[in-house]
Formats: sequence, C-alpha cells, structure tokens
Amino acid sequence: DPTISKDLRAVEALNISGGPTVGGDQEVGMEPEPVPDLTVEDYQEEANYILKNDGKVYDASGTLLHDASTAGPFQHWKLTDYAESVATWDYEGNDAIDGLYYIEGHVKIGGSPGSSISPWKLMVIATGHIEISGSPFFTPLHGDGVMFLAGTDLKINGNATVTDISFFAAHEQISIGGSADLQGAFFAEDSEDLDTLVSGPGSSISGNPTITLDGNLEVLIGNKFNEVEIISMDIRYKDK
Repeated sequence: DPTISKDLRAVEALNISGGPTVGGDQEVGMEPEPVPDLTVEDYQEEANYILKNDGKVYDASGTLLHDASTAGPFQHWKLTDYAESVATWDYEGNDAIDGLYYIEGHVKIGGSPGSSISPWKLMVIATGHIEISGSPFFTPLHGDGVMFLAGTDLKINGNATVTDISFFAAHEQISIGGSADLQGAFFAEDSEDLDTLVSGPGSSISGNPTITLDGNLEVLIGNKFNEVEIISMDIRYKDK
C-alpha cells in the first residue's frame, strides 16, 4: 500500500487504490505550473558516448568508437531491432560502466549493474523510451541530479535502487512499479501518447515502490536556458 509522508496534489484527477497512507492534505484542482518543453537533443553535445540508431557509437568529438551492427555489443550495450525505424539498445550484464549516454532509439536496462557500495554513476538521455527492470543500483552522474530523460515514455519496474537525489523525466508518460527504491522527482510532460510502453493519458504508480525527495533539487531541462526548481515535490519555473 502506498505511503505518502506529506501532501498529495493533482491538477485534474487523483485516483488511488489499495490502502494508502497520506500524511498531509489531498487536493485536486491545483493550478498547473508552467515548465519548459523537454528537449532531449540538447544533451547530445555533452555525452561521453553517443549510440546511434544505425549501431554506430561516437564520442562527443565525433570519433567513431564502435559499430554494434557488425562488431557486437558496446560496453554491454546490445543493439536490437536496428533494422526497424527505431533501434533498441539493451544493456546486458552486471558490470557498471559510468558515463553520460545519449541514445537514439529505445533503452532497456535489466540485470544487476552497480551495488549499494559502488552504484552505477549514470545519465541516460534517449530519443525513445527507457525501460528499467531487474535490481540495478544507480546514482546520478553529475551534481544536477539528472538520471533518465526519455523522449517518449519512462517505465521503472523490478527492484531498481537510486542512492541519491535524482531527476527523472519523460516527454510522454511515466510508470513506476515493483519494489523500486527511488530518490528524487519525476516530471512527465504527458504529451500525445504515441509510444505504447506506458499507456496514457496520465502516469501511474503501482506495486510497492518507495519514492523519497528530501530537500531541494534544481535541474536544467528544456532548452537548458530554463531552470526547474523542485522543492518538496512542488515544481516552480524561473528564468535562467
């Protein structure tokens, strides 16, 4: 059953099942806060690794590092469905190779990379959806807390653990389930539901996840000239 230590607020509708515990007020009809559009392409220039739709992998300078369409997986990233219009990059194995990955197509991360002692320092920016399962341990790569930005949907299931305050965002919808233990804030733009990984409209939380945000979190999203300040799950927009 979900437990929420403080207030629970929604703009349009609030549907809760099970036996939730809410420590504060429950409010529907809140005024929406203006936030900038989520544009994942802005992060490509900062990536350590750029995984392209055709299987080629580059660094930020444009140097070709690998071709997964002919030479197999790159640092445990396996290319699948690359003959289709949108590729899928599937992370296989339990080794955690830190970095900022900009990925054209969809992303799947399973297995058990990282640990409580040595979590995977990671940022994944994907033009498609991001799907997390298994029992990975993550921590944000940089101090701004950005962990996953999905061009379509974000789905977190299984027993994923995030060990420090992070920011998770999707252009379409977000689904959180299983027994994930996550620290941070979630931003779903709830754009037109084109990706079928998470059914919209609206995002969902199910299962027995734990989501904690203790303190302020400031991140740059959109065109990176705007800042979203997240304070105890409130979203406030301010010019940068």
